[in-house]
Amino acid sequence: MRRWLGFLGLLLMAVAIGGGVCAAETPATMAPEDLLARLKSPDAPLVLDVRTPEEYAEGHVPGAINVPHRDVEAWLVRTSPAATREIVVYCRSGTRAAIALDTLSRHGQRRAVHLSGDYTGWVAAGRPVEMSEKPKP
Repeated sequence: MRRWLGFLGLLLMAVAIGGGVCAAETPATMAPEDLLARLKSPDAPLVLDVRTPEEYAEGHVPGAINVPHRDVEAWLVRTSPAATREIVVYCRSGTRAAIALDTLSRHGQRRAVHLSGDYTGWVAAGRPVEMSEKPKP
């Protein structure tokens, strides 16, 4: 019994120090107005649209590149972007961006952030949008 109490005490200390055994790290966010201000600056972040090619073609944040969330890992392996470069990730509403951010984090991208409000919020605020050719079937 004494061993179990000792073990329980150590476990509780580890949880208190480490923030929890299962504590998921919440990615940092970037406000759309901050991204808009930085899009043309020399330190502009890489903007990653993780929606489908069809969604991307219908409109995207200016300068964003399209890498569907399921392809982020392969894209990382293929392109090896500098781990020090800031990457702003968005989708339509946040779910796919969260998956992509997790993948980026697992591959050492410590400066990956989520665009607050995603694409829906970007458009709702009347921010600029680029269109591209729809992918051929």
